[in-house]
Amino acid sequence: MVNRLVISAIRVLVLMAMATFLHAGELKVEPDRTRLYEGEVLTLTVTGSMKLDINLSNLFNLDLSNLPSPDIEKVEPAFEILGKNQRYSIRTVNNDMVGEITWTYQLAPQRSGKLTIPSLSFKDSTSKPVNIQVVSGSPPDQKAAASRDSFIELSADKAEVYVQEQLTMTIRLFFSGNLVRGELSEPDHPDAIIEPLGKQREYSRYRDGVRYRVVERRYALFPQQPGELTLPPIEFEGQARDASGKLIFLRDSEQLYPVPVNDVPASYTGDTWLPASALTLEESGLPESLQVETGENLTRNITLRAAGLPAEALPPLPELAPEGLRSYPEAPERKTDITPAGLASSLSQTRALVPVQSGPLTLPEMRITWWDTTTDSEQVAIIPAKTLQVGGASAQTASQATPSSTDNDTGASGTSEPELRTVTHLAGNG
Repeated sequence: MVNRLVISAIRVLVLMAMATFLHAGELKVEPDRTRLYEGEVLTLTVTGSMKLDINLSNLFNLDLSNLPSPDIEKVEPAFEILGKNQRYSIRTVNNDMVGEITWTYQLAPQRSGKLTIPSLSFKDSTSKPVNIQVVSGSPPDQKAAASRDSFIELSADKAEVYVQEQLTMTIRLFFSGNLVRGELSEPDHPDAIIEPLGKQREYSRYRDGVRYRVVERRYALFPQQPGELTLPPIEFEGQARDASGKLIFLRDSEQLYPVPVNDVPASYTGDTWLPASALTLEESGLPESLQVETGENLTRNITLRAAGLPAEALPPLPELAPEGLRSYPEAPERKTDITPAGLASSLSQTRALVPVQSGPLTLPEMRITWWDTTTDSEQVAIIPAKTLQVGGASAQTASQATPSSTDNDTGASGTSEPELRTVTHLAGNG
């Protein structure tokens, strides 16, 4: 049975390749309906016929890419062509070989109102224009969600944000049937940094008594300019098979509401704008007693943690070592994690400290100013000043106690910093 079908299909294609078109017949254009609602897909059938003249000289010149088709691209931009297929048949009419080609197109209207499928051409034949009425909204006798084979839901965690503040956006695609193919667009904007929050989730959910499959994606958006953030619509196109096995075309789009983006508050006193839902400074490594000896190797680690910011947005950590304390910084470590609430980041700086002078040595207070987006107020993260009590005689040099991995010495100034640039925008490099 399979071999018979294959041979039949090859015979039709070979006859087409051997055929010389003598004249064109009638070109029919038939939509499955002339009135539809937004989001629905129109099926357009185009049928053309031609008289064939068998020419054996073309037997071995079969080229499927050159098979003829009507100028369907003329329906754009009023309609988007979602899919197409074609089939061929050959019959005998009054001892003449007549080939008939049928093309089937799935067309999605690009707007509501009166649209026209223009006159199409195939060889020497043309069709008549067809008017299509596209009605806004959904069919009145069906529930909005239940009447659709697919639809998109968008949500965000905030109604407005500050510039560079995190906005978490969730995209949920609902669809019924067995998905064969699908393309779901992603949020995009020239004035926003957009980061995906992990992999997409897939699960089932009921809406209005209908069971849908759901694909969920989450994104963190950081608008870089004050004003209004208006994202392009999220679009979906795909194909699925319903319970009867029929192939159906899925298409939908949804747009997130415009989000006001506020500028940096005039009252903000920090050097670097840091809008976060939480920000802390942590310290570790020094002995609890703060009693040390001259030439002793010490390690001090400072970590800045922020919720709602990527690590690249965090500024370099200040470090002012007093005279008599040599500082040897390691390369800072930045890390960004994905959490249920969005991005969480950290910046860690480790320094080796060597006291070379006896007596009290005070490590200055460390302050990071930031903006609390939860309370809408300025806050300051602080590591209090602390005084080391250094025993033993003062050392003229500390070469034996100096870590061998670096010769970076603050000398009399007692300070040493890695070459880092203060980050004032999320796109910068810290």
